[in-house]
Amino acid sequence: MRAEGLSSKDFKIFKDYHSILRENLTENDNNTFMSCPNDKAKFLFILEKVVKSDKLNFKFSFESSKNNELAQNFKDKGNIFFQQEKYMDALKMYNQALVQIDFGRGSNTNKDVSIIIANRSAVLNHLQKYEEALEDIQTALDLGYPKDIAYKVKERKAKCLLAMKQHKSSLDAFKQALTSLDDGKIPKEKKKQMQLNIQIMIGMLSKNKNLIDEPLTKSEQKPLKTFEKNNKEYPVLTSKVTIVQNEKEGRFTRALENIKVGENILVEDPYASVLLEIYAKTHCYHCLKR
Repeated sequence: MRAEGLSSKDFKIFKDYHSILRENLTENDNNTFMSCPNDKAKFLFILEKVVKSDKLNFKFSFESSKNNELAQNFKDKGNIFFQQEKYMDALKMYNQALVQIDFGRGSNTNKDVSIIIANRSAVLNHLQKYEEALEDIQTALDLGYPKDIAYKVKERKAKCLLAMKQHKSSLDAFKQALTSLDDGKIPKEKKKQMQLNIQIMIGMLSKNKNLIDEPLTKSEQKPLKTFEKNNKEYPVLTSKVTIVQNEKEGRFTRALENIKVGENILVEDPYASVLLEIYAKTHCYHCLKR
């Protein structure tokens, strides 16, 4: 990140900005600043100067660290690993491709992203991560996955749903895949064989007149340890501790009962969380799970 008009290589924004600010304040400005009755008045005085001065209005430019060429390389490596049935390696490569691709550059960015995500859905399907695969398939379609190959992800969607025993939804998805084949640019013989395979699946599922989607079981997740009893005043705390304050020690936590080693005393959703760089290619940025 750099500010236009500043040539310092070792750019320290606050120090440099403070120097420029002082250089652009007149003696009268300094006197007015010193006579301000409080910090708020001083802040508003300087803010007004900044707003009115072109010299003090920095425009920041950001150099993107994204690299579409590198993203393509990762995608190609992912394809090779997939063909070799090295699915975890393929997954890592597709994830890195998505990290590197620049959404802001190139007219086909959305299309490129949709293809990488669709490829990742194939990996997830082989890893039996059907819910995640379905999410990727829908995302790929939403991003404008090419119509001439959309039959691939739609058939994959149907198979994922079938594996999850979502029979009714699977039947609908197979029908959509069959329709989508009309737009497929593939050899006639291959298209005819695919149509036949899908029609067989549709026929098998249609035999059941009471076709339903079985209840989905939520993905197994280790439940967060909670307390037998919460603190009435601070619900995120266990009842075994409380918050107290005095003039000598300030504000602090005090135990009301004996607490075992390793016992949770506070359970709270973070206001903000950041995924460590070493996990950026393998873990979810939202839930932080692998």
